[in-house]
Amino acid sequence: MTNLPDPFTRDQLVTAFDTEWFELMAAVNATNTDYLLTKTDAAGWNTRDHLAHLAAWLNSVIVMIRDGQPQWAGLGGPEELFSFEDYDPMNEAIRQLTIDWSVEDVLSLLHERHETLRAIVAEMSDADLLKPVDDFVPGAGDFAICYKIDGNGPHHYREHRGWIEAILRAA
Repeated sequence: MTNLPDPFTRDQLVTAFDTEWFELMAAVNATNTDYLLTKTDAAGWNTRDHLAHLAAWLNSVIVMIRDGQPQWAGLGGPEELFSFEDYDPMNEAIRQLTIDWSVEDVLSLLHERHETLRAIVAEMSDADLLKPVDDFVPGAGDFAICYKIDGNGPHHYREHRGWIEAILRAA
């Protein structure tokens, strides 16, 4: 990872989880459930698909930190689809796992995983957050775990919130 910001402290990450979660839920709750399923982006994803995607990627970090498992193990798709060069095949596999789920079920799963990872972070020390990802899963990376947490948590919420808002604004 290049051009990384200063490492995140526990308090910064917990605050970011809370802030970005609030903003994401505000965007989702600002419209009716029908629009969350029927309005799509150019790739054919609806809001439910984006929310299920977020839940899967949160789980991918949970299993790394809590269970010492590789990130792909928490995504629900096959290992051979996991690639840092091209996330699209894995993301589509994740989407297919929940394509028939209700918005309520996806939101429940996302909320559970948000709370789980937020609680894990709240229990970590600032020193823990500076440990390389390799300390949690050998061979997973030599950058601080705080970046993996933010990238699949608060930063990811912000990124997908923008796409969700664009979907919901579209005519």
